[in-house]
Amino acid sequence: MLCGIRQQDGPESEQENAAVAYPLPVNGLPPRLGIACQESAWHLCARTTETRRIVAPQLMKARLVVPSRPASGPRPGRTTKSEQYRHVCSHVRALLEGETDEIALMATIVGELHHGLKHFDWTGFYRVVAPGLLKLGPYQGGHGCLTIPFERGVCGKCAREAKTQIVPDVTRTPYHIACSSSTRSEIVVPVLDAAGRLRAVLDVDSDTTAAFDAIDARQLEEVCRWLTLGYGS
Repeated sequence: MLCGIRQQDGPESEQENAAVAYPLPVNGLPPRLGIACQESAWHLCARTTETRRIVAPQLMKARLVVPSRPASGPRPGRTTKSEQYRHVCSHVRALLEGETDEIALMATIVGELHHGLKHFDWTGFYRVVAPGLLKLGPYQGGHGCLTIPFERGVCGKCAREAKTQIVPDVTRTPYHIACSSSTRSEIVVPVLDAAGRLRAVLDVDSDTTAAFDAIDARQLEEVCRWLTLGYGS
């Protein structure tokens, strides 16, 4: 007997067993009421089983759902070069407000640029300390060359011409000074005072070939003009 339903014996009664319910007493209830209780319990059991069969796989799928990224717009954590410069330069401008000390200005600029631009591997200033001679100033990254004559390297060329230099591949530039073996490309920007005299150069190296372009030149030249304000006339 299963769930209060009496089964007949014998193979000829298998189909009948599935459909025929006999009026058995259930917990002392009258036969007709007992049958109704049995049927209600059976249907409840069946519905519960069916619900589990349908819902359980759906719940499993729900646990495995991974939120998809938006179809449009920049991915979180990924910004364009222009966006990086916009953020960093606005921060630098605020920090430099009212400051006139040369070393403080250079150190602040270098720190913010180096940590705010993803393609910067070495960032630093070389100051003009004597006619035709550059000496290392505030910088971020590995060691740099301590002194650079105007006649040598990309920094020297920038100092001689007072023009921004972009080197896409340092291995193809014979006059490049290899201060670091990881450097693959370089940009150097002149820093002039209000009278147009060279005061320093801003040197940036990257460990990626062709990392610098017109965007870098334009933005870094603007930053170097902020230094000019600190030099006065």
